[in-house]
Amino acid sequence: MEIGMSTNDRNGQVVADPVPFARSYQLEALEKAVKQNTIVFFETGTGKTLIAIMLLRSYAHLLRKPSPYIAVFLVPTVVLVTQEFYHRELASSTPELPRVFGMTASPIKAKASSSAAAYWKQIKELETLMNSKAAEVYSREEEDIFIWGQMDASGNRVVRAFSSDAVKVFSASMPSGPEWSICCDLIDNMKAGYLTSKVICLVETLLEYSGDVSALARLKNYLASGDIMRSECLSHAHLPCDPLDNAMLDEPRYEVESTGAIVTLSSSIALLHFYCARLPSDGYFKPYPKCSINKELGSCTLHLPNSCPVQTITVQGEAKFLKQLACLEACRKLHQVGALTANLVPDIVEEEAEVQECGYEPYSDECAKYIPPELVGSDGNVSETLYNCYVIELRSNFEYDIKLQDIVLAVHTRLDDDLERLNLDLDVDRGKLIVRIKHIGYVTLNSKQVLEAITTKKCQEKIHLESLETLGDSFLKYSISQQLFKTYQNRHEGLLSLKREKIISNAALCKLGCARKIMGFIRNEPFDPKTWIIPGSNCANHILKEELLSSKKIYIGGSMKIKSKTVADVIEALIGAFLSAGGEVAALSFMEWLGINVDFVNVPYTRNVAVNPELHVNVPYLQSLLNYSFRDVSLLVEALTHGSYMLPEIPGCYQRLEFLGDALLDYLITVHLYHKYPGLSPGLLTDLRSASVNNDCYAQAAVKAELYKHVLHASSELHRQIVHTVCNHVVVPSASTFGWESETNYPKVLGDIIESLAGAIFVDSGYNTEVVFQCMRPLLEPLITPETLKLHPVRELVELCQREHYVLKKHIVCNRNGKACATVEVEASGVVYKETCSGANRKTAKRLACKAVLKSLKERMPAGQLPEAHLVAVPPSEMEQM
Repeated sequence: MEIGMSTNDRNGQVVADPVPFARSYQLEALEKAVKQNTIVFFETGTGKTLIAIMLLRSYAHLLRKPSPYIAVFLVPTVVLVTQEFYHRELASSTPELPRVFGMTASPIKAKASSSAAAYWKQIKELETLMNSKAAEVYSREEEDIFIWGQMDASGNRVVRAFSSDAVKVFSASMPSGPEWSICCDLIDNMKAGYLTSKVICLVETLLEYSGDVSALARLKNYLASGDIMRSECLSHAHLPCDPLDNAMLDEPRYEVESTGAIVTLSSSIALLHFYCARLPSDGYFKPYPKCSINKELGSCTLHLPNSCPVQTITVQGEAKFLKQLACLEACRKLHQVGALTANLVPDIVEEEAEVQECGYEPYSDECAKYIPPELVGSDGNVSETLYNCYVIELRSNFEYDIKLQDIVLAVHTRLDDDLERLNLDLDVDRGKLIVRIKHIGYVTLNSKQVLEAITTKKCQEKIHLESLETLGDSFLKYSISQQLFKTYQNRHEGLLSLKREKIISNAALCKLGCARKIMGFIRNEPFDPKTWIIPGSNCANHILKEELLSSKKIYIGGSMKIKSKTVADVIEALIGAFLSAGGEVAALSFMEWLGINVDFVNVPYTRNVAVNPELHVNVPYLQSLLNYSFRDVSLLVEALTHGSYMLPEIPGCYQRLEFLGDALLDYLITVHLYHKYPGLSPGLLTDLRSASVNNDCYAQAAVKAELYKHVLHASSELHRQIVHTVCNHVVVPSASTFGWESETNYPKVLGDIIESLAGAIFVDSGYNTEVVFQCMRPLLEPLITPETLKLHPVRELVELCQREHYVLKKHIVCNRNGKACATVEVEASGVVYKETCSGANRKTAKRLACKAVLKSLKERMPAGQLPEAHLVAVPPSEMEQM
């Protein structure tokens, strides 16, 4: 059910405003919607949304004038229908009910074999709920879709001429002759362009059900149910709706005072299930509430999923209302902790809307092109900038809710000795505040690093931003993840991921970069001697504009176009440059200047834990394996608990710790590679990171360490896949830990627990990154090096075909007998190399097929022609000679 529009208009005449291409049945529905509340009952694809658009056009003159009596809102899901259309106005003597327009492909909850009376009962209840007086269900006559309508002779000539032209166009583009036909080989037909991959998928799906009498019967019932519903709607269209049951007005409810949003006893179950459905899940479990009723005690205990901030609800009351009462109480508590918003919808729903809005903000890719002052008469050439760093320590002799944070100050000139030894005792309301200033060192920002960070690949130079971008991206993701993890301690991983996306998305970073006018500094074009300015030249051909930027004069030499993603990449690269030059403090300072505020203050991780860890996991063995002793062992239990394992004493599942550990390991491994292999050619660090930081690599580590034996779960499907994975696990050479080296498809859970264990150690150690790396590195060994790096088979094949000018046909991926199949074909020097492989999913099948084609190509290529330097990365010293 989709409810498209609801307005409450007190004045103003509404006249239908149709579009010229609307069909007759759409215009008829529009006329009814303007006059009275209407539910449009049309099949999918018949243009229900167009009717809503025309209705909004009809109200446009009222919507343009702000009015307390006009509001438009959407109810896009079934569960919100009963929640939104609770008519409190009926209790007043002069009720003002909303105007409603509903759109649905089915006015009942399901299409199945049932009696006409049962269908009408559900339709009648929906009509009554949505409008207490006069809701009518409008149904389109089926023939209306296909009939042009009555036309005069001129209209008939136009239609015949159009049809004749269309036939000629189609005939000219399709083969003809007795030898042409669509044969049984569907794959060949798709290659020839006669069929699309979607048609192939449909045919294969239908073939699976051929001869299935039960499936055919269900299909007939489905089609028949539509006719029954249409008949019932039309036969009762002249009847007014029944008055809304007064019991709905008196039933228990919870109302949000600030917005007036209401959840009632009857709508609470649906709302709670809707909330749980939006919690993080995977292919092995779906989060839902579990209800346990004790009829003797007249009580009901509701157990909510592990990722829910409210775990258990217990209520007492009348037996037949116990479940509803428990769900209503759960909704109330979820709102109080913020999991349900002021509008009584899941927090993640509003967060998703905000993230989508961020991506739609307008962006102009044209910007000013800044000219360095060195090219405009200035003789200065500062190759690096030195900053003196001071920490301003703040200490108090009193307790306060907000922990005081030290301040880092970076200045060009060193302060006087008197200031460096300055201690201040300040009197404040609650006591004394002690301020000390201490010199902690220097930060040197090399101009070459800045130049590298603002230079894109399009400049075609030896340096560009990719390595610094990779470094900055990992630090940005890590720092934001840590901040969100500490700030929202009772929020699930799905919401944290959305909040992070809202901060670090390309659209968000571009917006910050534009606000600081960073676009004008980006080097995005190759060097052109014709536009080169001789330093200090005052030639009339190079008249520059001047502009003040942060109180400094800057010169503008025309304009250029920069894509929004390029601006975001430069922002990440600049973060990487500050991180490389001055460490985390410098990177955080630059981020704060941009408008991203992050602090690494140690915030306690508070939870209500009543668990005895030794009853659930082998604590001594796991601590020995990790070479770490937990102060809070419940973190170890949480890190190994899958979402399907619901016990009251378990503090939660691993998803939050996985969210933190994912960003943490990404950052630690990237920093390790960046510092261990200095001077990497641009792009090589990205390849090293991609090969090292992925779920398949982590899953292999989990299998080698036999961590799968310690995962707490209650999923038979997960157990089956883990057993299959372990049985088919092949030990790869010690020099390789690539996930794609194995033909086994690893359950994502195995990689997740590596990340969650890293997150658990990080939190327990007081957010100590060095401790985490020392504990997790042995599990991930051997780490990938430039010498052992291999490209992913899909990427390797694409690059090989581009370089050697081979023809890579479009990959064909389909499902056969419950397995994914992929066919990859390459034409090289007149020879066709074609391989078809199957796998547990499409991604695996495609990877294996590409790997097989690569093997065939390499076997038949002359030894001297094998492009080893491209397929296997080499040390930077050798890269410079290539």
